[in-house]
Amino acid sequence: MKKLALYFGILLLSVNIGCKQDSTETPQYSVEGTWQPYKIVETTITNGVSDSQIYNFSACQLESRWVLNADNTGNQTTKDEVAGNCDVVLNDNITYTYDKINNAMVITHQNGDVEYGRVISQTETQMNMVLETNTGTVYHSLTYSFNKK
Repeated sequence: MKKLALYFGILLLSVNIGCKQDSTETPQYSVEGTWQPYKIVETTITNGVSDSQIYNFSACQLESRWVLNADNTGNQTTKDEVAGNCDVVLNDNITYTYDKINNAMVITHQNGDVEYGRVISQTETQMNMVLETNTGTVYHSLTYSFNKK
């Protein structure tokens, strides 16, 4: 009888351990908020030839902001040096959709232009988003690195 109880105990322990779920789920962070872009990596591939450029933002450009609201509206404000002054060179109202499962982002600008991309990495305070176009012979991407403000 003791052996039967021991086998039953081992069986229950095995089932409990075997059914335990892994707790290695990737945390889901919201894209909503105010984001400060600080770097862009531009990549172009034409007929198999790749070219990439890294653009680190100047002090003036670091004043740029992307605002993504909970109602899928937002604003993209870009600042740059113009004639020695730090001026707004783009102030664009946008709408966006974000598919959390596929990390897909679609941004529609107020002039009707649409950009397609995806969030490639994100933490609570940082995000990397790539916006891509592909004409068949030319692939172009802009990978933005953001800090949450």
